[in-house]
Amino acid sequence: MIINCDLGERGAAHPIDDQIIQYVGMINLACGGHAGDIESVKYYLNLAMVHKVMVSAHFSYSDQDNFGRKENNISWDSFLPDLIRQFDVFTSFNQMPLWCKPHGALYHRVHQDEDFASQFLHWLQFKGFQGVVGMPNSIWLQLAQKMSMKIMPEVFAERRYCLKAAKVILSPRSYLWASIHEVDVALNQALQFLSKRPIQIASKYNSAQVEHSVHRILEAQTICVHSDSPIALELVQKIRVHHA
Repeated sequence: MIINCDLGERGAAHPIDDQIIQYVGMINLACGGHAGDIESVKYYLNLAMVHKVMVSAHFSYSDQDNFGRKENNISWDSFLPDLIRQFDVFTSFNQMPLWCKPHGALYHRVHQDEDFASQFLHWLQFKGFQGVVGMPNSIWLQLAQKMSMKIMPEVFAERRYCLKAAKVILSPRSYLWASIHEVDVALNQALQFLSKRPIQIASKYNSAQVEHSVHRILEAQTICVHSDSPIALELVQKIRVHHA
């Protein structure tokens, strides 16, 4: 299973990001939406080549105040010019990304809004993208498969999951228990993913606490660690040790 991490969100040559890239197999590179700019894109594209790491375009809503994590319900036609701007930033150095992993609210949008996801995928395919990263068994990946694009189902090491309308989703970040802050706890969940063992999924809950959980197996090809998590570097190091 490939370890992936979002990079370029804190500018070029960030000391933690420069270490993280040594332990992952794919980076999702911010390109001017929620974060990132031409300098950070150039820097991490070069570093990815040095470490022989795959790169995906980490497109997002242009909302740096909310780090691209707030849904704005923008129409496809209104979003497209900014998407093209981000694509132009990414391809300024004659390197075409083959994969796309949307960020934040955009990531969740394409997993819920079939029409928006379809238009996004057709645009990606037209631009030459070969594959997309996303949640297992999602509309986003199902549509991509129908279009003969490659898919990479993804799970998250330091995020908790819950059931909504019988579907497994990422717990909203506004929930107090949505993120895992302890390295050992996140590592244990990562190892459960790697060994295809059931993980704990909240089935009865509110924003403050989980009252009941079930256990489900989530099969994936890649596992994500968010670089802005305080435990990111130590976590990717430990996952790599167990998954060398």
